Amino acid sequence: MAGLFPDAEEEWVAKKQVNYDGSGTNLVMHLFSNNYTPVDGSTLGSFTECTFLGYAAQTLIGASWTFAADAPTCASHSTVTFSSTADQALSYIYGFYLTRGSTGSLVYAERATDAPYAIVGATDYATFQPNLYYKKAGE
Repeated sequence: MAGLFPDAEEEWVAKKQVNYDGSGTNLVMHLFSNNYTPVDGSTLGSFTECTFLGYAAQTLIGASWTFAADAPTCASHSTVTFSSTADQALSYIYGFYLTRGSTGSLVYAERATDAPYAIVGATDYATFQPNLYYKKAGE
């Protein structure tokens, strides 16, 4: 016999994970610069965080997420922009990963489908929009 969580429960789990009610820890978005594709066994050590001039990891405030309790449930955050602040040596961005707090555990990782993005000029930037899907078997 197979069980399942109803869509409303998936949404509750999603809200807890992203700290929607503000009672937990916000997720933090980091960019990675190594040519890597995340897998189930990925760890924080799998990623090399970007270091280009102007880069800083971004806290994703829990109340900023929106939710669609469908099949599958989706938690979406607005687009996050990471900008260079000076001309510099060529640096690449391959994707982003989320941690629980600034030094917490790995929560999610995604390689950009059109990676890598080049950062070299003072006006270069990259944007990412995290969309987290909570799926049941068969969805």
